[in-house]
Amino acid sequence: MKADKYERITNLNLACFLYALDCPIAGVNPIDRNQKEFAFVKTDRLEELVWTYKFGEKDDENLLVNVHKLEYARRYLLDRINE
Repeated sequence: MKADKYERITNLNLACFLYALDCPIAGVNPIDRNQKEFAFVKTDRLEELVWTYKFGEKDDENLLVNVHKLEYARRYLLDRINE
């Protein structure tokens, strides 16, 4: 059986971080009445960024994000959640 080609994330902050770093998002899906998940196309870069976000050193350069891109990503994803 083929492995899932999407990384499913429910953490809004992580989703904003990934989207701001140009990781392609496939969609926003409802899990239940109060929660949604973000489906990102699974790539090696995406998996590396998720690991770095969760477990990496605080001063890792891969965690640096342009504040304007991060704010745009947050607004965009919040709009997608509220559609």
